[in-house]
Amino acid sequence: MFGIIKLEREDHSNGTFRNVIGIRNSHNQDFSAQLVGGANVMVCDNLMFSGEFSDKRKHTTNIMRDLPEIVYSLTNDVVGSYGNQKCRYNGYRATSLEKEDVADIMYDATRNDFAIAGGQYNKVINEYENPQHDEFEPGNAWSLFNAFTEIYKGYNGADVRKSINLHNVFDRHCNDAIEHEMTSYAPNQLSLAIAE
Repeated sequence: MFGIIKLEREDHSNGTFRNVIGIRNSHNQDFSAQLVGGANVMVCDNLMFSGEFSDKRKHTTNIMRDLPEIVYSLTNDVVGSYGNQKCRYNGYRATSLEKEDVADIMYDATRNDFAIAGGQYNKVINEYENPQHDEFEPGNAWSLFNAFTEIYKGYNGADVRKSINLHNVFDRHCNDAIEHEMTSYAPNQLSLAIAE
């Protein structure tokens, strides 16, 4: 069994990402019951299964007793990460880029195919300079980040690990803006519902 649960929030002000919980189970007990969660989740019937948070439980006598706590704990981790993600992306938006900044980020992201293959360099730059979507026009770190993710859509090598690596590159470059967002973040009362 493979599946995902999309977590909806009453606060739709961000609109940038949606946290997801992935589920994988083997009814014949070939592998453990597993959960992953976060904004970067991969659930595939070819057994690829990864996310920012994960937990699993072997099919033993007490699995039904333990599973609710595992689900609750992982869901709390995923929901708790919402504020960090919101601050991260707001920090990207608040970070303007000079040509040297773009070159530094591109070097870090393509070195050793860290976040994207070096052969995709020109495609990312072209998407940054001529974005397909008007909302990515500003020329800030958010625009460059979305140039990468636009190229990921047609690039089979864009796995969860590369996405995490890409976030790490931008987090380092936008650290001051992200820290500012974190110190001023005042979340509203959280409300969670499972999307249908």
